[in-house]
Amino acid sequence: MQYGHFDNGHREYVIEKVDLPTSWTNYLGVEDMAAVVNHTAGGYAFYKSPEYHRISRFRGNSIPMDRPGYYIYIRDNEDGDYCSISWQPVAKPFTEAVYRCRHGMSYTVYECRYRGLEAAQTMFIPRGENVLLWDVRIKNTENRARDISLFSYLEFSFHSINIDNQNFQMSLYWAGSSYEDTLKCQRRYYEKAVDGNIDKC
Repeated sequence: MQYGHFDNGHREYVIEKVDLPTSWTNYLGVEDMAAVVNHTAGGYAFYKSPEYHRISRFRGNSIPMDRPGYYIYIRDNEDGDYCSISWQPVAKPFTEAVYRCRHGMSYTVYECRYRGLEAAQTMFIPRGENVLLWDVRIKNTENRARDISLFSYLEFSFHSINIDNQNFQMSLYWAGSSYEDTLKCQRRYYEKAVDGNIDKC
């Protein structure tokens, strides 16, 4: 069964049947900051080392597989119905929604069409910057005003991969983060107790 094809003109692999039996991943970034993302927006980001400098959590061998990730939820405020731009995690039936993933050279685009909305989420890391950008675009294709809300989701992890995998509950309890006025603070209570690390902002 064919799940996708190479688009030579755009130098992309296009996945149009997104319920793949296994994860199809792409690597973003060519310098210090990097991310690994799959065809349903699952994945993780790291700085320099995926072993010691994880930024976001990823449970590749868990149930459900290849989660969490970089999700954008769209909610229709008129009736409360919602979807995600990537097929996961909401996974609307293919009879109701159209999903597509395009893996390019150091970028990935998730696209969906659902109930008169066309949405795209582009993930990439610009050269010279240690940031993972989510470029989200929504288009209303109906001839009426729409009242919608967008919600982003990312699960942070500020541990080494061994701590995150060996004691998941402890790493959830002992790590925290906050964001205010473009400043992100991370608090790694367990490492501070063990080796004297201080909070980093």
